[in-house]
Parts: sequence; structure tokens; C-alpha cells
Amino acid sequence: MQLTLFGQSDSASLRDLPKKPAAAVHPSDASFSAALDKPVARRRDPRPSHLAAQAITESGRRQGQLQGVWALLKKYPRSTSLELYEKSDYADRYVPARRLSELEHAGLARKCGERICHVGNRLATIWEALDPKR
Repeated sequence: MQLTLFGQSDSASLRDLPKKPAAAVHPSDASFSAALDKPVARRRDPRPSHLAAQAITESGRRQGQLQGVWALLKKYPRSTSLELYEKSDYADRYVPARRLSELEHAGLARKCGERICHVGNRLATIWEALDPKR
């Protein structure tokens, strides 16, 4: 199948194109360290929750999710967590919701009000991304 992108012909299939564009600017890995320092499991949570929290952090998946949610929030400011999920390819609806509070803890996101969510049709908190402090 021939695709014409910006006046140039390229032979590629639609499946070869990226699902979503990468964010133009990401905070450095160091900017996410404060988010990663926030405990995922509460002290009173059962041991399997602590093991799962350790595994997602040590594997790098948590940092990848933080970066992905931050990039989504940068692209779609003043969104609810459910709206961000709808614009993402996350399998779990709760990934953005969990990572937003961690981004807030790191100073990379903030709550900026409430409105009716376009997806859930309920009152929800809206968020915006903050640039990292250098």
C-alpha cells in the first residue's frame, strides 16, 4: 500500500506507523525520581501488594508509565484520568489514575479543577502537566 506523507510517497502499511506520536520533550529520568520515591503500597497492605510494587518499580515499568502519562497529560491538558486512559493504549484504566498522584508528588502534575468527564459523564478532577524544575 502506498502512503503519501507530507508530499512524499512511502511504501509502508498502516500497521507500521506509530500508534501515537512521541512527546516532544520529556523530563529527565532524574525528574521522575521523586515520583518513584512515593510508596506504591501502603504500610497496611498485604505482602503481595508490596511484592508487586517492588516488581513494577524494579522492572522499569512504573517509570515508563509515569513518562507515558506525563506525555499524555502534556498533549491533552486539563484532562481527567479516564479521558487520558481513553487516549492511551494502556490495558488497565487505573494506570493513569495511579500515576497522576505520583506525578503530583514529584511536582510534574497538578490538579487544576473539576468538571464533568467527557467519558464517564461524572464530576471528576482535571489535571495538567508541569514542566520539571531545573
